[in-house]
Amino acid sequence: MRALGSMRCARSKSKLPVADVRPLIGMGASSANKSELEPLLAVADIGDLIEGATISSDAEHSKPDPDIVRAALVRLELHPAQVIMLGDTPYDIEAATRSGLGTVALRCGGHSDHELSGAIAIYDDPADLLRQFASSPFSRAGSG
Repeated sequence: MRALGSMRCARSKSKLPVADVRPLIGMGASSANKSELEPLLAVADIGDLIEGATISSDAEHSKPDPDIVRAALVRLELHPAQVIMLGDTPYDIEAATRSGLGTVALRCGGHSDHELSGAIAIYDDPADLLRQFASSPFSRAGSG
């Protein structure tokens, strides 16, 4: 499976207390199709944090085109100012930026800080983000 093979950031999440993420709504915006997305969520162990997902069939173009991100915003019924995207590629950052969103980036996708420079914050991997969650853009967004 192409999408599974490229998922370098997939690691079992540290058990973040649910109260810490309750103000946040998880929504996937993936260029994967449905049969690819379900195993990705299982490998990443984040299915319990995702309320829904937009997939390749929900958009005319894939990232870096903003179609898939805009489809997620419509499904969430949220304004871009209310959302922060988590991504691990420059394509994620470009799609989010073109949709009016900020992006928190993860280096574990194999891209340099220079390539991820459009992000509002950069972390090594999900574990690093969780260790620093209290000072992350997600924590500030959830408390506002």
